[in-house]
Amino acid sequence: MSAKLQLLQRRMNSSTPEKNPVEPASDDLAATIERLVQERVREELAKQPKLPAPVQRIVARPKPETLDPAVERGLNQAVRDGIAIALQERQAILDAQLDRQQQALDMQLDMQRQQHAQQLDMQRQQHAQQMDMQRQFEAPAPVQTTPVQKPKPMQATIERDGAGLIRAMVVNGQRFLAQRDGAGKLIGIASEGV
Repeated sequence: MSAKLQLLQRRMNSSTPEKNPVEPASDDLAATIERLVQERVREELAKQPKLPAPVQRIVARPKPETLDPAVERGLNQAVRDGIAIALQERQAILDAQLDRQQQALDMQLDMQRQQHAQQLDMQRQQHAQQMDMQRQFEAPAPVQTTPVQKPKPMQATIERDGAGLIRAMVVNGQRFLAQRDGAGKLIGIASEGV
C-alpha cells in the first residue's frame, strides 16, 4: 500500500463514522477513495464563486477528439491557403494605397513646378518692365535742333581808286570802306556809317 493510501486510510479512520463510514475490506478501498475524492471536489467547488453561464458552458465542453492525420493535413493546407490569400489581398491593398499616394505626390510636384514656373515668368516680366522704365528714365532727352540755313553765296564787289588801290568793298549788300594812313598804307576796314 502506498503512502498516500495509508494517509487516506488514517484520515478516514479518524473521521466520524456518520460522515465517512470506513469499510475494512481492501477491495472496496479504491471505490471508497474515489467516492471521498468526489465529495471533497464537490465541497471545494461549492466554496468557489460560480462562473457565468457562458464560461460554465465552455468549461463543460467535452475535449475534442484527435483528428485523422489526413483531415488535419487538409485543414492545415486550407489554413495555409487562406493565409496566403489574405496576404495577397493585403499586398494588393497596400499596392493600391502606394499607387494613390504616388499619384497624389506626382500631382503635388506638378502643381509646385507650375507655380514655380509662373513665379519665374512673373519675375522675368517684372524685371523686364523695370529695365524698360530704367532705360526710359536714363535715356537723354531728345535734342531740339534748328534747321541749318544754307549760307547765301557771297557776292562781293571791290571799288578801286585811280591808283588801283582798294577804296571800298560791297559784300552781300554791305559796304566796307578801306582805311589808310597818310602814306596810303591799308590800316583797317570799317563798315560804312561807323
